[in-house]
Amino acid sequence: MKRRTKTTVDPSRLMVIDGLKNPVRWCTACGETVRVVEVDEAALTLFGLRTLHRLIEAGELHRTELSPGRLLICLNSLTRNLKTNGASTQPRR
Repeated sequence: MKRRTKTTVDPSRLMVIDGLKNPVRWCTACGETVRVVEVDEAALTLFGLRTLHRLIEAGELHRTELSPGRLLICLNSLTRNLKTNGASTQPRR
């Protein structure tokens, strides 16, 4: 199996998504199969952990809970929120 890496570059941030590391799951909100990341990985974005949980509770980020404490975030919803809210969101602390 070939290893694929997708890199998205923005002047204010860099997000590298490793296709082998990020599993594929069904996202009920998107209605399709999507790549997902663990919440700790998603917290490396400009949002930070506190903002991520707020966005999850508001329904703006799609999530799947595999087991208590193991939360996966839909990359489609994360990317969409970074594009629309990333510039106005305070940098993580």
